[in-house]
Amino acid sequence: SGPSAITRQRLNLDRVRIDGGEISAEGRWGRDLRLGAAALVSHGTVERASAQPGLEGLRLAQAPRLTLTAAAAWRVGDRTEVTVRGRWGSQQFEDDEN
Repeated sequence: SGPSAITRQRLNLDRVRIDGGEISAEGRWGRDLRLGAAALVSHGTVERASAQPGLEGLRLAQAPRLTLTAAAAWRVGDRTEVTVRGRWGSQQFEDDEN
């Protein structure tokens, strides 16, 4: 590190464990409208990091525990469809030290 910048080196982890599940649903209303939603729940932890043992037992960086998505698609005529999608993620850490 210096007065104006911090330099970090990223190294691969030896072993991680990710438990979780995903569920999704989609429905149609009439011929022209589709709505869908999904939820992803995951819990990732560092099991082994020989280069940085202090990371063992911590959550994975940049991995939210809950991610929700939703979409709506509207068919306009025979050749055009307009789709809107959104995604939300719960708290996550930018750094590997949580």
